[in-house]
Amino acid sequence: MQEKKDGTEGNEESEARFTKDEMNFAELPLALPCHRAPKDKKAIRVTIATRDPQGRPIEKEWQVTGDSLYGLPLAVDEEVFLGLMHFLHRSGFQDRRVHFTQYSLFQRLGWGDGQWAYNRLQTSLDRLQGATIRSKEAFWDHQGKCFVTKAFNLIDDYALYRRAGSSGGDEPFVSSVSFSEFVFKSFRAGFIKTLDLDMYLELASPIARKVFRLLDKKLYKAPVYEIDLMHLAQRVALTDTSFPSQIRQKFEGPHQELINIGFLKSVRYLRKGGSTTLRYTMAAKSEWKPVRERVRVLPPAEHPLVREMTTRGVTRDVAEALLKQHGEKQVADKLEVFDHLRAESSPMLAKNPAGFLRTSIEKNFAPPAGYVSRAERQRRKQEEAAVLEQKLKQEEADRASERERQEQMETLWTSLTDAERSALEEQVLITLNQFARKAYQQEKLAGRVGPGHHALRAGVAQVIAARKGLSAPDTSAIRGLA
Repeated sequence: MQEKKDGTEGNEESEARFTKDEMNFAELPLALPCHRAPKDKKAIRVTIATRDPQGRPIEKEWQVTGDSLYGLPLAVDEEVFLGLMHFLHRSGFQDRRVHFTQYSLFQRLGWGDGQWAYNRLQTSLDRLQGATIRSKEAFWDHQGKCFVTKAFNLIDDYALYRRAGSSGGDEPFVSSVSFSEFVFKSFRAGFIKTLDLDMYLELASPIARKVFRLLDKKLYKAPVYEIDLMHLAQRVALTDTSFPSQIRQKFEGPHQELINIGFLKSVRYLRKGGSTTLRYTMAAKSEWKPVRERVRVLPPAEHPLVREMTTRGVTRDVAEALLKQHGEKQVADKLEVFDHLRAESSPMLAKNPAGFLRTSIEKNFAPPAGYVSRAERQRRKQEEAAVLEQKLKQEEADRASERERQEQMETLWTSLTDAERSALEEQVLITLNQFARKAYQQEKLAGRVGPGHHALRAGVAQVIAARKGLSAPDTSAIRGLA
């Protein structure tokens, strides 16, 4: 695969398998191009009229809705999404769960590592995890040779680790995000392409970034691309598309940004019929200006996992070499096992703890028997909590259903005349066992209500339910007297 600098979006070779109008994640809006969503904006909608491979007209639809608590994804969330795609791409798309340290993600995105960055990341992941996408014929299924209508989420879950009470830095465990199965399969199938992430991040305007992603996909085969102005407004999810003049004004600054970095050679507005068409001409790659040094505050030079290794006795040079050669996840896993062994006063650490840690990373030692990682403990805890929650929900549903049946039977009982109730009670009484009948007769003489009356009423409810073809209430009162 021929990859552009800092590619984050799939491979170009697979792109050739698709038709000219095929849509993919580079063309479809995942987030609003702003930092705060308008109060009245509840969804992102795109409709595209095109043709299938046989030339038949079809209408593709794309709708993004946000979580009721966190709302629609915003510009910063798409930045995080692309950063995570960068790590997924770097892993070779081997698993839909991507592992990373927050430090590395912040460094890749050009963020600082203050408390604001950790808060921003969690909020972004909440919005991405809560977003639901409903698409109609927006993806092509190679195996079935047809378009797919699908509803899906972007990510299924995430786990972020921070040291308790600390103002910064990860725990010595990698964080992780699990892309949804459908999104991951789409990535592997080629519904993405490479992207110059540095150039993308260099752009200040969220609208410029969205236009850059769209054009980067459309212009890599031909240097000229045309698109209707109103349709472009949909593609980049502009919140106000009332008047073409307003839309044109919103694109002026972003277009100039793309020209300034050398990506575009020109942008022309053409009148075609009653609409306005944009004609983009891409500059030669030799004219692209190199990405200048980022002006944002970068994280400190020391990687948190290097710091964790040095606090356990490994020299800084060795720690940096171990991290570079073996990667964050392996180092983080071995640090966690090391801490477990130290807490257990393991004799394996008696002579040279730092040497053991280094060797365990270099040789990828298997964890000791009975060892359970923190991530696994958390997973089991979540599973247990989910099972308990489901059990409580089922118990409450059963109680509600029983109350409904009791109320239904009570309504049917009170609808009977006195003569009908007496006849029904006599009919049921002779069917009760001797203990229930005796209890009922004693209670009736004493003028009180007890188990005998409850057994009789339960039997009456069964008879009424059988006559009406209904589900009878719980008959435990009868079983208890049997």
